[in-house]
Amino acid sequence: MRIIGGKLKGRKLRAPGKPTASGGLDIRPTLDPVREALFNILGNSIEGASLLDVFAGTGAVSVEALSRDAGRATLLESSQRALLLAVANLSGCGFSRDLYRILPGDALSSLARLAESKEAFNFIFLDPPYESDLAEKALKIMRQWKAPSGGGKIILEHSSREKPVKGQGGLKRVDSREYGDTTLSFYEHR
Repeated sequence: MRIIGGKLKGRKLRAPGKPTASGGLDIRPTLDPVREALFNILGNSIEGASLLDVFAGTGAVSVEALSRDAGRATLLESSQRALLLAVANLSGCGFSRDLYRILPGDALSSLARLAESKEAFNFIFLDPPYESDLAEKALKIMRQWKAPSGGGKIILEHSSREKPVKGQGGLKRVDSREYGDTTLSFYEHR
């Protein structure tokens, strides 16, 4: 895993490597080609923007955003092992603590608290475990969340085998792009 673009382009990131009992990885980071595609789509709009990285894992998406001059990243993650990787990646890249915050604990509970606080984010990136109901639950929480002025985008990473949620209440899926086994679905507030 490496940073694809921005001021830290090419820097290696720490990645999980320990297989689970079922043979898979217990942490599934967003692959380099998918991150590259995502940030090509977002372009310069990431500069100065606030990012909420839900189910953040290794923090690779947040690191990529900060490398491309995002204003701030907030990471939600429940796995202690993933949090250690995220902290190692963020601090190893030299990002100061005022550029990011990590909210440990259940991602959906943290997401609900942030929604209640009415905190606004320009981009919300959701990367729940594949083939779970967590994406739908997260979108339900966010359907009443107000977008920042100028709009906001929600990006859901999911398995290409899964049908993306069309929308929830005030959210509408506006785009979907497939990259092998991974699909990125984009949502906006109506």
